[in-house]
Amino acid sequence: MKTESKLLTKMMSEPQTKGEQTTPTTPTPILKIKISLIVIALGAVFACSAPFLHMLYPNTNPDITQLKAKYRNKEISKAEYYVQREQFTFFGYETKKRFWYAIGKPIAILYFSLMLLYASTHIVLDDLKRMFRITTFIGISISSFFIVWTFWPRGDFPITAYYTSIGVIATLSAYTSYLLIVFRNSLVKKIRLLTSFIIDSRQSYVPKEKEKEYTRDYLETFEKLVE
Repeated sequence: MKTESKLLTKMMSEPQTKGEQTTPTTPTPILKIKISLIVIALGAVFACSAPFLHMLYPNTNPDITQLKAKYRNKEISKAEYYVQREQFTFFGYETKKRFWYAIGKPIAILYFSLMLLYASTHIVLDDLKRMFRITTFIGISISSFFIVWTFWPRGDFPITAYYTSIGVIATLSAYTSYLLIVFRNSLVKKIRLLTSFIIDSRQSYVPKEKEKEYTRDYLETFEKLVE
């Protein structure tokens, strides 16, 4: 008995060999959910605040204002003005106020489009899921277009980029409207089929002595549905 006890103690005290090393534990689902909620919450705060961040900054840039005064007084040339002006701009904008005014709304649209895209993964109906994903693609495309435009160093996109974007967005919007109409008509047909079955099944499955109660109950339920 003592021999077995010593052997057991020795086995427990010996370090694990390379092949017996335990694998690192992975984060629990609860931890992943908490991290996801924190990221979503922080994203929501930033996305909802972005359209209003321009209110925190002044309307003018003092350095550029002085530079303009020097140019008007002919103290510097036009070329020197533009070279020195780049030193005081914020991503090409004279003030941070203008920058956040340009990029704030696209950031909000991008965030909520991504949230709709995430929500679409939990939709069971294929037609409805397709509509959600096309709608989110439109939102992501529009917001990305203006976010890239904000940082575009050349000042503006080529005119062909505008026409191409308008054509793609208009086509997708029309297709989404068509899917919505088809889904709505299909849903109405299914509701009518179910309602007809409920009404017609009264004679086949409901005893005569309970027909009045059945009729009253389904009429009350139907009124709740159409309210």
